[in-house]
Amino acid sequence: MARCSENRQLYPTRIDGRFGCIDSAGQVVIDPKFDVAGGFREGVAGVWMWSGPPDDSGRPSALHGFINDSGDWIAKPAYAESREFSDGLAAVQLGKKWGYLDLSGRMAIEPRFRVAWEFSEGLAPVELNAKTMAMINRQGEVVFEMAGARLGGCGDGLIPCEQKRSWSYLRPDGSVAFEVECTAAGGFQEGRAGVLRSGLTGYLDTDGQWAIPPTYPQGGNFSEGLAAVELPAAGGGSRAPGEPQTFAYIDRSGKQAIEQTFLGAQPFSDGLAAVQIDDHDRYAYIDRQGTVAIPPMKCGFAKPFEGELAAVQHPRNFDRFGYINRQGEFVWRW
Repeated sequence: MARCSENRQLYPTRIDGRFGCIDSAGQVVIDPKFDVAGGFREGVAGVWMWSGPPDDSGRPSALHGFINDSGDWIAKPAYAESREFSDGLAAVQLGKKWGYLDLSGRMAIEPRFRVAWEFSEGLAPVELNAKTMAMINRQGEVVFEMAGARLGGCGDGLIPCEQKRSWSYLRPDGSVAFEVECTAAGGFQEGRAGVLRSGLTGYLDTDGQWAIPPTYPQGGNFSEGLAAVELPAAGGGSRAPGEPQTFAYIDRSGKQAIEQTFLGAQPFSDGLAAVQIDDHDRYAYIDRQGTVAIPPMKCGFAKPFEGELAAVQHPRNFDRFGYINRQGEFVWRW
């Protein structure tokens, strides 16, 4: 589910078994003619059209394409897989190789990679072959490559890298900025990167120092200055199996920024965050001060706001979503 172009926002929704798009007022603006539709990014949405019978796992065969916010094709379904647009480019799989389309639907970087991911800060990680990863620029040129390594996306000028079970962060030219002793390391966002060490999550700053020591059984990325983290059990560490998890929001210094705690917590987006308030599948939306902006509602899951609307899942039929506005009113019912 997601937003549209800078001119207007559109949201995909299912209508009579097929997907179309509504605007923020809940009006259908793209007729339901797609088998599946993803969210809009940079004014373009990925859509899927069934192309054959299901495979052995029951997954339908589909071809991927892209439409603009008028519902017109910019790239007709021809791709086995695709990723969302970022930095004006989208990775697509044609045959057995991955390349990149631009926003006009032109193949800007010819398919030659084993796998390709999204661009960020002008760089994208790709697999050159089964043993070698690389970072490429927007022209498709290899900036650097590494054998036996895993590379993440570039954030705040730093790239997480795992090689021979050791983690480090690289600069955009491939040189090592700093190493970190951990079992997993995420990308930087808002000057912080979540890192797992000894089973607990902490956050590094861009100098490689612990801004927030490993304390939390799990933690999300920072968004709008706050991150949702699971609070440790009494005495520290993870909770016993079956014991409810408790989540809170911390600021970039590690201080708990909102007094209340929750059974579940989503990232902040457009000033609001969805939180699970009890074990009866009730979700509310709060602002950054912890004030309830949208009262609790019963639903299977509540997603972050994207512009004027947020998608909420039907409490029993998890394939069905509705959309609410910032007043908590349904503009599109499941």
